[in-house]
Amino acid sequence: MVQSKLLNNFQFLRHYFFESSEMNNDNILKITPKFISAAQIHQKNITLVDGRTNFIPRSDGLITRHKVFLAVRTADCLPIFLINPRKRIVCAIHAGWKGLQSGIIENAIYNMKKLGSDVTDIIAAAGPHIGVCCYKVDKSRVLLFKSLTNGLEKISAVKKNNWYLDLGKVAYLNMVNSGLLKKNIEILPICTSCSGRFFSFRRDGKSNLTMLNIIGMV
Repeated sequence: MVQSKLLNNFQFLRHYFFESSEMNNDNILKITPKFISAAQIHQKNITLVDGRTNFIPRSDGLITRHKVFLAVRTADCLPIFLINPRKRIVCAIHAGWKGLQSGIIENAIYNMKKLGSDVTDIIAAAGPHIGVCCYKVDKSRVLLFKSLTNGLEKISAVKKNNWYLDLGKVAYLNMVNSGLLKKNIEILPICTSCSGRFFSFRRDGKSNLTMLNIIGMV
């Protein structure tokens, strides 16, 4: 599994970005016997949970103040964990390009603020996701995100007349523009497509193979 150095600083927290070789039910259950997951639909819905149900329909993000584990599934999209260690608030979101475009990060931060978070106390970590090295897209998608990020930062690359989008950089800019401190953001530079350690929809073309990404308070 992969973990965030930032999030590892908090003893009350447990978090796991699992690799494909670890996606065996017995392995997962040994670490987190019970977790709450969502029916991810590539939108920006965030659901407040308290542990009374294990599955949330029509949501790409889960937020809680309870000692429960939250899970999102990914296979190229970004698994993003946000926490407020002062208020003991935890959020897990699934962010693909559609979710980033619709504002799932901004909505997650908005919901954390509704629960009493000061945005400067929020700490965020994004796990393994498809990198700019492998995420080839149409130029129109790059231009869409350049407009959303005001075109001030480099969010793409061009190789042999093909355009590649940096979803991690887009997520980072969304967080900074929402008020998070740069020192409180960690984007893990691990590509799911070319590392070989993770499932990748872009590489494998199999939508049923996903990694679990889990976070919770103990």
